[in-house]
Amino acid sequence: MKVLSILWHSVEPDSINPDFLTGSNPTASQFREQIEYIVDNYTPISIREFVDLIGTPSVAYRGTKPPVLLTFDDGFKNVV
Repeated sequence: MKVLSILWHSVEPDSINPDFLTGSNPTASQFREQIEYIVDNYTPISIREFVDLIGTPSVAYRGTKPPVLLTFDDGFKNVV
């Protein structure tokens, strides 16, 4: 099974200079909009569910919307 994986680097304040946005670090407002879109169209899954779905073809996905794995690549305070 294929699973969409979305990675962000950080979430920036809305007041940030737009020149510093790279696409993987949305503003808080942009992040909120992205999450709303994702939960309307996908089912977020845990890393354990991802490993099970990818590694074990016999595992049946029971969601009604396609699964998506949401990740951050660093542990910055602004992610919390």
